[in-house]
Amino acid sequence: MVREFQAGATADPGELRKSLCWLFEHVAGAAGSGTAIGRERFHQACEAVLFEQGEAAFDRMLTPVLRALLAAGPGAASGTLPRHDLLRWLRALGVEQAAAVRACDRARPGDLHHFTLQDVLRAVRAHHMHPPAPRR
Repeated sequence: MVREFQAGATADPGELRKSLCWLFEHVAGAAGSGTAIGRERFHQACEAVLFEQGEAAFDRMLTPVLRALLAAGPGAASGTLPRHDLLRWLRALGVEQAAAVRACDRARPGDLHHFTLQDVLRAVRAHHMHPPAPRR
């Protein structure tokens, strides 16, 4: 995931890797299963740590990762993430293209070209915590 996002970037991805490891270790620790954890138990722990405790907990857990994402991305000098890079990151995470576009549009409905840390957080939160209702 980091390698896929890093294509074309010049910054060292070390902080991004470190922040992702911190997040995964925190979730695994919350699962309370020692050194080995299965996919299902990890997903349950993610639900508990990231989603069940509300937006403040979600923001607190993801902000270090997203801050490192901005610093490692090709637009690091401006402190923003271009829309195409945010879409590439979301796709690297496994988000379908249409869902990634919707999350970006919901996070930054005006200027759709550059996303600040808060914009990126809003986009990720919109996708994970407030998915659009299914169409009928």
